[in-house]
Amino acid sequence: MSNVVPDRWSNGGFDRFLTLQRGHDLPTQNRVQGDVPIFGSNGIVGSHNESVIPEDGVVTGRSGSIGDVHFTEGKYWALNTTLYVKDFHGNSKKYIYYFLSDFSLERFSTGTSVPTLNRNDVHIQKITIPPLPEQKKIASILTSVDEVIENTQKQIDKLQDLKKATMNELLTKGIGHAEFKDSELGQIPVSWEVKELGKLAKFNSGYAFKNGELSDSGMKVVRISNLHKPNFPYWHYSNVIKDTWIVEPGDILFSWAGVANSINVHKYNGERALINQHIYNFIFESDEIKEWTYYVLKHLLPKLKESIEGGAGQLHLTKPFIQAIQIIFPSRADRENILSVFKSLDERIFSIEKKLGQTRLLKKSLMQDLLTGKVRVRVN
Repeated sequence: MSNVVPDRWSNGGFDRFLTLQRGHDLPTQNRVQGDVPIFGSNGIVGSHNESVIPEDGVVTGRSGSIGDVHFTEGKYWALNTTLYVKDFHGNSKKYIYYFLSDFSLERFSTGTSVPTLNRNDVHIQKITIPPLPEQKKIASILTSVDEVIENTQKQIDKLQDLKKATMNELLTKGIGHAEFKDSELGQIPVSWEVKELGKLAKFNSGYAFKNGELSDSGMKVVRISNLHKPNFPYWHYSNVIKDTWIVEPGDILFSWAGVANSINVHKYNGERALINQHIYNFIFESDEIKEWTYYVLKHLLPKLKESIEGGAGQLHLTKPFIQAIQIIFPSRADRENILSVFKSLDERIFSIEKKLGQTRLLKKSLMQDLLTGKVRVRVN
């Protein structure tokens, strides 16, 4: 990183430009429902009828979750698990928000089980800040990009709601049916069936890989965390394998244990690999039935999670329970027609999600350029 200070920018100690303050305790039993947002380390956690900070501000996590920075308009309450900007020293609040968002506050955290951020460790850092007019211009540019991101996300959310409503309709009434019958899942078209998942798919189980069996090379081992955490590290295994442990691109995986958000159905899109314990690989007699069952399971997932067995820690769905899941099963022609509607919606969602990803990359690049002075803005 260059130590050259951009022309007309100021360099000095962090606390010369902004002062962080620890938040204030507010026990749950003392909170009164109101219009004042309460910020915890992860963002808004509730509301209250009075504030400790009477104006717009910037908040970040101090204990537990560190690194995420939040800008809030109007009065608010910052809990003692947070740090908030007590004094902006005349700088643009919105600029300071973007500055802190790019400052990687998590690198100053201490502790392992519960990471903690000490403001004194941050206050001694040397930083470089542009003059106020340039701050405002930079903040305005980045705010415009954020508005595009927000509006794009709203489009995705609306399409997801449309997809959910469409699935509810088509998975109960189909397309163009006039006669219905009673079933385990309620009324369905007379030509439709209901089948148990265990009759549609063979369940291949993963293996409980042990530390001593793992290696630095060999086939990847897919754990539950690899299915929902993009950068989670893979294990590797180079010993004898069983065919039932293998997962191929396009396979449908069901993670049935762990914390609540780990219970899920996944369409695997990685390279040929092995699956760890607590994951089933569903094997179907045809790709068409596989595709149909995947969409139905995705639709059923919220209700499945309500049926999770176990305590507050590790949870699981039993194999008999999963095998007994009722899958709506129309005629092949109906399945193909309904799937075409679902896939059309998914293509629209994917297209917008791709644009959202590109816009986020643009914002990241802009922040790196504008907040370091690598690219200067023109101020009228």
